[in-house]
Amino acid sequence: MKNTAIESVNKKWERSKNTTLQLVDIECSYLTVDSSGSFPLL
Repeated sequence: MKNTAIESVNKKWERSKNTTLQLVDIECSYLTVDSSGSFPLL
């Protein structure tokens, strides 16, 4: 039972970590595009 709970927490942590990394990647690409002056940020 304890292992199942730990696995569940680990999966949620992995998902949130991946989501955070994706958001950072998106933000970086926005900054890159914005600095080139091609597309304005919303």
